[in-house]
Formats: sequence, C-alpha cells, structure tokens
Amino acid sequence: MISVDELMKGDWLQNTNGNVGKVIGIQPYNQAPSEIIMSYNGRTCFSDPKLLQPVPITPEILEKNGFDINGIPEDMQPVEERDWSDETYVWSRQETPDESTDVCVYMDDPDNFFVEIIGPDCHVDGVHIKYVHELQNTLRLCKIEKEIVL
Repeated sequence: MISVDELMKGDWLQNTNGNVGKVIGIQPYNQAPSEIIMSYNGRTCFSDPKLLQPVPITPEILEKNGFDINGIPEDMQPVEERDWSDETYVWSRQETPDESTDVCVYMDDPDNFFVEIIGPDCHVDGVHIKYVHELQNTLRLCKIEKEIVL
C-alpha cells in the first residue's frame, strides 16, 4: 500500500497483480474516496491507492537510465559517515541537460540506496531511497527533468 500524498504524476507503481504502470492523475483529496488514475501499457484505469505498491529500485533500473558503475567521484564524497568500501557498488554521476547539476545514486547493499544531488538550484545530501517513485520525486523537486525507464 502507498500513501496518496507521496505520489506525483509520472510516478511508476505496480498493482497487486504485479502490473507496472504510471500515475497520470490523482483525484483531489476533497473527493472521497481518493483514486489514482494509472496508465498500464496505454490503457487507463482508476486504482484504489490501497491496491498499489511502490516499485523497488534495482541496479538494472539504474543502468537502464544511464547510471554507470564507477568509483565515487573525488569531488563528490557522500556526506553521510559510512564505510564506502571497495565492495560497495556506486553509481557514477548522471549529468543533467544543463550540465550544472550532478546526480549520484549510491548503493551499500542490494536494498539500500542513497541519492546525492549537487547543483545551483538544489542540494540533497545522502537521502535514503528504496523505491523508483522516491527517486523520481527527488529529481523533480530539484527541477531535473529525467524520464525514468523501467
């Protein structure tokens, strides 16, 4: 189950059958019951938020979206005090279209990701993320227009 107030248009979610779709609308809070308008392979449907689940981030999703395995850039060390050993998988910077903002996603075990964003309009220091929609929302809040592909 996912909370409606965590969602934005464009977020990827899955239903209880495992079908992955994109949020294309959210019924206003003052209209009960809340419903999420989803698009599954071009088909639109209304979903009860109780029947939707987040999509976990995986290394494969990051690779598919242009993040490459690389060492931590020297000029962008994680702010959190963690042991980022050689066994730690680190995803290198993803340049934004204006090339002024760097996005790094760090992974210290298969289910533990952190995003760090450094740019003129936004600075995010090692925020823990677990799901694709959390990455999407963090990017949007920093005015980074990146379409995540699953």
